[in-house]
Amino acid sequence: MTDTTKEHVNLERWESAWQEGRTGWDLGDATPALLSVLQSHESVLFPPSKSQWSVLIPGCGRGYDLAAFAAKKGVSAIGLDISPTGVAEADKELHQVRGLSRETVQVQLADFFEFSPSAPFDIIFDHTFLCALVPTLRSAWAKTMSNLVNKGGHLICLMFPLRDADEKGPPYALSVEVYNELLSPNFKQIFIRNVQESEKPQVGINRDDYGAQKISVWERL
Repeated sequence: MTDTTKEHVNLERWESAWQEGRTGWDLGDATPALLSVLQSHESVLFPPSKSQWSVLIPGCGRGYDLAAFAAKKGVSAIGLDISPTGVAEADKELHQVRGLSRETVQVQLADFFEFSPSAPFDIIFDHTFLCALVPTLRSAWAKTMSNLVNKGGHLICLMFPLRDADEKGPPYALSVEVYNELLSPNFKQIFIRNVQESEKPQVGINRDDYGAQKISVWERL
């Protein structure tokens, strides 16, 4: 881990949460709002001019969303987590339970802020990752995202929890304005909408207790 990450990310907190089963973020399946966007924006995210796409999900949990991307022909997906137990759980879900190929999808024990792939990604999905970071890491998050997304590629954000600024967290308070400030120098927002009632998870924490949710798509400039 970088010195910055070590100073601001409590690895022991996340590892103990996994070991003790305190995984309120776990939905048991892919994020419904993401599935909707993958369908409604298929031609944008997966243009017919290409046949292969690379996907990254930092803080990927058990990898349900990785599996959703991997279901698309031509997609190779990588998930990241800093918790060894989290990585082991995702590995079990993806390869033992779902039987997915390691050539198609894999999860790596890695620090997002020092992750150095051989090439940037076509799509990154941020879901309950930014909100888990202390606010002092947000500018580093934005810089790293800009480095990891291909020019012309896309960043999909499940924007949560949207509420007035406070000292509570994680999940730490966010707003549409914060996302715009962080991403507008290197990304263009091409889509945003509220998460519909039918898309709100029925398991895990009650997210309405923490704030509103929107989903957005940003194009790397």
